[in-house]
Amino acid sequence: MALINSLPRPTSVACLVESLDCPLRVSATESDFSAQPAHGRRSPRIFLFSGPLILSVVPDGPGAEVVEFSQLDASGRSIKGELAFPIEAEVPPEAPYTKVMFQPDLTVCAFCHADEKPAYRVGNAWAYSSQALRPVDSSLVPIEELRKEASTCDASVEPERCRLLQELFEHGMPRAHAFPSSLPTFP
Repeated sequence: MALINSLPRPTSVACLVESLDCPLRVSATESDFSAQPAHGRRSPRIFLFSGPLILSVVPDGPGAEVVEFSQLDASGRSIKGELAFPIEAEVPPEAPYTKVMFQPDLTVCAFCHADEKPAYRVGNAWAYSSQALRPVDSSLVPIEELRKEASTCDASVEPERCRLLQELFEHGMPRAHAFPSSLPTFP
């Protein structure tokens, strides 16, 4: 939240991606099995890895204005949250965790991620931990395809999609990064 709160307002998803340390470590999937589904191979769900933190973004479609956050631990569990973009004002530390709440003791993440339980409190909210998942190998979209989409994107037709894809390559070629193979898969 400190990084997001330090960025100029309104903060877009592309602006957040631009602010991340490069070279980016990336994995992309065409799977639409998610609360943040890919919008085909040309707008896959893109995971950005920064230490134990994983951000996921989608260049187009229903999940394009959301960033999902996941903090992965060595046991294969992760704490998940999300924010809606653009960000117009200061974001309180508990915002990603309150955004995913479905019921007082259940998040929307629990519908796909097994064994959800409270991990710790952040402000007035609980952060919940559950089983982390990885995309099946057959759904992965190579970085070269992302680069092609970024280079052929028509910003006059799809300005936000193009900006996000282009930010992935703005400071050099991202590196392919795999999820731990010990994690179970999702379609």
